[in-house]
Amino acid sequence: RETYDWLSGKMEQTPERQQAVEEALDMVCDKIGSLPVSVTQEFFDNAESNNKDSGELLVLAVNPDTCKNCGLCEKVCAEEAITFASQVDEKINRAQQIWDIWSAAPDTASDTIARVIESPEFSNLAAVNLSRHCLLSMTGGDGAESGSGEKIALRMILSATEFNQQPVVRRFIDQLADINEEVVKEIRELLAIGLPAEDLDLLSQGMDSIRAPLVELSELAKKVEASMDVVPVDAVRLNRLLEIASRVTDLHWRYSSGRQGLGRARFGLAVAPGTVAGWAASFPYNVFQSPVVLDFSNETPQIAAGLLEGHLRDTCESIALLRAARLEIEQPAGLQFARDSLSQLKWQDLTEEERQICPPMLVIGDDGTFGGEALAQVLWALSSDLPIKIVAFSDLDISGSTQDSRTNMAMLAITGRTAFVTQTSISDTDHMYSSITKAIQYAGPALVRIHGASPSRHGFDSSQTIEAARQAVRSRTFPLFTYNPGAEGVHGTRLDLSGNENLAGAWGDDEMPYTPAHWAITEDRFSAHFKPIVDDEANGVEIHEFIELNERVRKGKVAFVSVATDSGDIRLEVDDDLVSATELARQNWRVMQELAGIVTPFTGLVEEQVRAQVQVEHDAEIATIREEYEQKISELDANIRSDVAGRVRNQLLRLVNSGSSNTE
Repeated sequence: RETYDWLSGKMEQTPERQQAVEEALDMVCDKIGSLPVSVTQEFFDNAESNNKDSGELLVLAVNPDTCKNCGLCEKVCAEEAITFASQVDEKINRAQQIWDIWSAAPDTASDTIARVIESPEFSNLAAVNLSRHCLLSMTGGDGAESGSGEKIALRMILSATEFNQQPVVRRFIDQLADINEEVVKEIRELLAIGLPAEDLDLLSQGMDSIRAPLVELSELAKKVEASMDVVPVDAVRLNRLLEIASRVTDLHWRYSSGRQGLGRARFGLAVAPGTVAGWAASFPYNVFQSPVVLDFSNETPQIAAGLLEGHLRDTCESIALLRAARLEIEQPAGLQFARDSLSQLKWQDLTEEERQICPPMLVIGDDGTFGGEALAQVLWALSSDLPIKIVAFSDLDISGSTQDSRTNMAMLAITGRTAFVTQTSISDTDHMYSSITKAIQYAGPALVRIHGASPSRHGFDSSQTIEAARQAVRSRTFPLFTYNPGAEGVHGTRLDLSGNENLAGAWGDDEMPYTPAHWAITEDRFSAHFKPIVDDEANGVEIHEFIELNERVRKGKVAFVSVATDSGDIRLEVDDDLVSATELARQNWRVMQELAGIVTPFTGLVEEQVRAQVQVEHDAEIATIREEYEQKISELDANIRSDVAGRVRNQLLRLVNSGSSNTE
């Protein structure tokens, strides 16, 4: 109404026109008047500049039933973009009203989402979650802690998976509709050839009903067969076509609508024992919009593989149906053999595009489960050719467990060289979206490892979850990387470390190194690993320098980190556990640098060999040039000598001739 009051003062309207507009405004306000809308550069101005009347309004709606007051939204948004207020009935009711109106409004157009994804100013995950289907692939109201990094990450993963799978399912639904139309057309033509003209209208009406979800085709087939003693019709082929049409119609209904109106789920979920199961297994509340299995047996990868076998079989049957329909339409040579081979269709026989139709199976767990008893199962799954995607959350508990195999699970997966592997973080949403998208699109297995920052378990304020994840990446405790076996090149070139700071350096900042020990200071769980250094202790060495010393030189010295406080910098001594953790992080980073070909111990040798080879080639070139010049000088000297001798001889002859003439 404020906008209309401003606008009406600039408009020239007749009383009748003004009354009509205000009546229309009343209707709008009754329905969506409380919805807070914003005119923004991206959604309104840019859209209008490209296409008049295409501008859209941005709405921010908060669900009061699921908000946990973590403070993250205020922390990551611009100053004063979001403010907090006390929960009173009036505000809660208004928030619920806004949420209900938003829920009933049309979903964001796919063209809008595609345009925003292309914009460099916005996060891809933010654009994806403009879609209600993606945003609500995981709802709120769960038992997760306030500011849970695991929940944030899992929600991002599920929304990105939903967004990736939507067009795949849509294309398959369109394929089913097209093939069904072709089959119906084939039936019509078959009947039109063999039946009297007076029966065509009646049969045409019957064939139109094939498009309905529930169709009784047997009666129509019987009528056609009964007429064969009058007019010959290929009843066997007709029955096959009718059966295919019925099955395709049913399959189309299951994918596009189904009993619940949402169609087939885009993916499946299997949750392993661990921290996620602790809040995801709160019966009867289910925060997921896809089928989910909660397992407490430490055999989740095998259970997921069994479930996936069912998905694969269903996909093969669906593809076999499409191929059978195509055979009946085209009637190629060797038709019967082709029909028989469809009954033996396997996952390996499908094309890459056909394999995408199978919904991926996401296995959710943590390092404690997947790096322990279930490690063998995880490695087995990652060595298979199944589209099983393992998501492992890491606590990054570096206290006394630095040699645990769990720490290097992603590195172990890379050595297999067949699975897509990524280590990503909620602190870098673009890296996370790109990694998840590639993992889902990869035809085989994938491992997605994420830092599951936890305010309650790790000891920081709930509004600092994103920052805690960012500092873990910055300290090299949890470096970002992706390994794509399908990328071009060799093993090392398939490892991408982009997303980390200072790729060629030991730490993110060579001048002011930020190590795992510096990150550990920010979390209360590691407080026992630090103690103040007395002022007169002169044997302290900063930890990034300390780990470079050998055991003999370290004797009598202590490692420390400097911490800035309001009263100035203080030094904190670091215990052996954190020293070991820092050393391990440095070693792991060196391995990744070497694998990616950024910095390797062979670089100096290669440079030396190249330098020696260049020197040899340079010396040979100089020798060749010297030889050529000496030969040219020799030839020039000979030519000069010959020329001078000739001139002298000619001059002497001239003088002799001149003397003879004078004597005469």
